[in-house]
Amino acid sequence: MQLSYFISDSDFKTISSIVYDATGIVLKINKKNLVISRLIKRLNTLGIPNFREYVDLLDDPLFFNKELPYIVNCLTTNTTNFFREPHQFEILKKILPSILEYGNKKNCHNLRIWSSACSTGEEPYTIAMVLSECMEYIRGWNVQILSTDIDSDVLSRASKGVYEPERMKNVPQNYLNKYFNRVKTYHGEGYKISDNIRKMIIFRQVNLINDTFKFNSPVDIIFCRNVVIYFDDIGKQKLMNKFIEVLRSGGYFFLGHSETLLLYGKQFKFIESAVYQKA
Repeated sequence: MQLSYFISDSDFKTISSIVYDATGIVLKINKKNLVISRLIKRLNTLGIPNFREYVDLLDDPLFFNKELPYIVNCLTTNTTNFFREPHQFEILKKILPSILEYGNKKNCHNLRIWSSACSTGEEPYTIAMVLSECMEYIRGWNVQILSTDIDSDVLSRASKGVYEPERMKNVPQNYLNKYFNRVKTYHGEGYKISDNIRKMIIFRQVNLINDTFKFNSPVDIIFCRNVVIYFDDIGKQKLMNKFIEVLRSGGYFFLGHSETLLLYGKQFKFIESAVYQKA
């Protein structure tokens, strides 16, 4: 079947509105080619010849409800790698003593870190490996890294913790030897994260904009890197209000290098390199 690689402005607007309502992510008109390239395989799978027919089918509530997860998974961005923005993990090691001191004063030895848009898992696994290098300080602590994403496909891959060799280029050799095992994959050989690292992490599907965040206790550190840039001002405000509510007083917030919390000066103070501390 010959598929049409054209999408009208009207049909693009319908799809972008669906994505916005479901996730808060803004798809501007210059993302038309991205929508085509991401969804054309889905149309091919369904045997739908063009976007006009696809959008018409989305008017059917039964089709829409079944199709929405596929749209979200296709059109959310999942760029990540191990030790992305490596200087921030050096900062993590620097601030760890103050976090542990806070816990000791509260007689609470739970360390809670949230990787809020974990994609295929490289970020939370990097956090866990860095913490394991500081084991002399956190021995006896209950360390838990909550790792969430809206995309169910990438969460499934993250949970498995298996990566192709080309994904390992930023992993230092000593970390590679210590925290990964060589395994067979469908594509040949790969690397699987060790059980000691994997057990520190809990994976959950969470919609940052539309879901209610529920935690048994406040979070010590939130990683939300290269995420808020995809939201409009309303979405950013809504998301930040949620983060502020669950992050404990004195807790730390890690952003992407192009993001800032300058508009939240009363709630956060700048530490260094897109890292902030809640007042």
